[in-house]
Formats: sequence, C-alpha cells, structure tokens
Amino acid sequence: MSINSLAKQTVQAIGWQKDNRRIPEDHLTDIVECALYMPSGPLTATEQTNIKPYELWIPHRESELENALSCASLWAVDQCQDQTFNNASTVLVYVLKEPKHLAGKDLSKKYYEVPDTYSILGNDKIMDFHISKDWANTKELINKKLMEEFTKRKSLAYKTGPIHLNPFSMWNAEHVTGVNLTIGLAMGAVSLRSRELGYFCQNYTAYRQTVPWHLQYKNKFHSRGKWFPYMMQVIGTSPEAVKISKTREFRQAKNHTQTLFDPNHIDVDQTVRVDNTELQRIHVKKYKNEYRDKKLVHIPDYQIDFFMKHYGRYSADPKKLFELAYAHRVKKWESFFDEWIKKNNK
Repeated sequence: MSINSLAKQTVQAIGWQKDNRRIPEDHLTDIVECALYMPSGPLTATEQTNIKPYELWIPHRESELENALSCASLWAVDQCQDQTFNNASTVLVYVLKEPKHLAGKDLSKKYYEVPDTYSILGNDKIMDFHISKDWANTKELINKKLMEEFTKRKSLAYKTGPIHLNPFSMWNAEHVTGVNLTIGLAMGAVSLRSRELGYFCQNYTAYRQTVPWHLQYKNKFHSRGKWFPYMMQVIGTSPEAVKISKTREFRQAKNHTQTLFDPNHIDVDQTVRVDNTELQRIHVKKYKNEYRDKKLVHIPDYQIDFFMKHYGRYSADPKKLFELAYAHRVKKWESFFDEWIKKNNK
C-alpha cells in the first residue's frame, strides 16, 4: 500500500456505531508500544535521554472507561464530533505529569542561580528549574479551582459547571514545545498503526476538563497531584462518521523530481481522487457533513448517572445544570434527562 493510499484511509472517526467493538487486547498493546517507542521532544525531562513527560492510561483495564469518558464529556465544548463518546469501547489517555526525577530536589531559584535571561539550552539544571516551576504553577492553579468547586458544592447551590482550564498557562515555551512534539509523535504512531490493523481512531483534546478529572481521580497519576489529562485517542472497529482534510483527500501522489513540497496544496480538479479506496470514499461522502446534525447525538445513561452523582445532587435545579452541560451539543438533551428521571424515580 502506498503512503498516498494509507493517508487517505487514515480518516479520523467522529462517532461510533452501535456494533462498534473493543479491539483485541494484544492489538491494543501493540498500538501502545508504537506510541512508547517514539522519541521524545527536547527539554521535556532532563535527567537522562528519552524520558517521556506522560503516561498512557487504558481506563477499561481498570473498569474505569465510563468514569473517564464522563469526565471528558460532561462539560465539553461544541465541536464537529460526538463528544458523548457513545459506543466508544477502547480509549487511550495521555496523562501529563511532573517527571519523577524532580521529586525531593531543591529547585529554588537561589540553588540554581538562574538569571531571568539565561538560555536553558544545554543546561539540565536550568531546564529542571523551569519544568518544576511550570508544574508548581499548574498545581497552584488546579488547587485554586478545586477549592472553588468544593465551595460551590458545600453551598448546595451548584449553578455553573467547572471552569475550562488551560493548565499550560505561563509555562516555559520550550517546555511546551517539547511536550507537544512528544505527544504528537506518539499520537501519529497510534493513528497509523491502528489503521494498518484495520481500526479507526478518534482524537480528543482533554486538558480543558482538568478539574473534573482531578475531582474524580485526585492523586492517582501523581502523588502530589501534579498531572492533567492532555489528549485522548478512541480506537474502534465501526465508525459512525469520519472526517478528513481536503489536503489529504485530494492530494496527488508525488513525483521523484520535486525539491519543494507544500503540505497545503490540493489538486485544482477536486473530482479526481488518486489511489483512493472504496472504504474511504463511502465514509467521507456519506457522513462527513451529515454528522454535524445534533439530533444524531445520544447521551448514554452512565453519563447522566455520573452527572447526578457529582453535580446534580449539589444543585437546586439539576435539569437547568444539565442543560448547561449538554444543550449546546445535543439537540434532544431534555428528553434524555426526563427519561433518566422517569426510570430512576420509580
């Protein structure tokens, strides 16, 4: 199979059919290894080479799939994909965390004598200082927002959802660049290997839901709470809808004489599809635009269970709060809530 053909088959799933199945565990482990063997970006951790700034978590192996998906979904923002993750069965979570080698070290500015204008390149001690400072700032931000959540719950008048958090606020730019490069390499390997094995992959940005994740998992991923979920990849057998960019869908195979390649170039005649497959054509033509209709989105019962347990019970008007969580993404949100109330109040 040519790269041009593989690229056009590696569409991103944005929803899952009812017959979607969990992929075999040996295939999942193989896919995870593809991520773990990718190199690290520079300046993510400096004690030794190729330390990864993340851990990969597989929730279903701990019977935590529904809780993890609820944390990611309840307060998500509207996008072109189904963020209730209905029928999702296999999920990878990239959990960013402070590197272990920083634990117990004196990382004060005085100890390292770090001038504000000093270059961090080539100096492990100075980079350690910046990494530690970044995580200290993030931990302080998370703690502040958690205290606000506890206050809202204590008052039993929970009216607004958790804030959409950016844990990267004020991080050192080179630290962020290295982290993004490392995660990007891993996710790319997962996406391609999944397609080679015949599966589909959905990518989801999870870090803005950091507060719900911390409320649920506390110090599970780091003993001092210095962690947050960065990205998720949902892998499955049967996508309900997919998407692909035009620059991949209509790209011609390259020749052997070019010296300059523009990744944003597409063919002038977009009716010509080179080295394409029937599978990819069917998915893109049938579902690409149709799935934006919010009438097609379903809210699983387990997410309403999670909502009522962690949020609704603290609100004077749970239905109004539920509307705040889902109305911008699910057109029939009210019917799902009313049906759940009817079933659970018998």
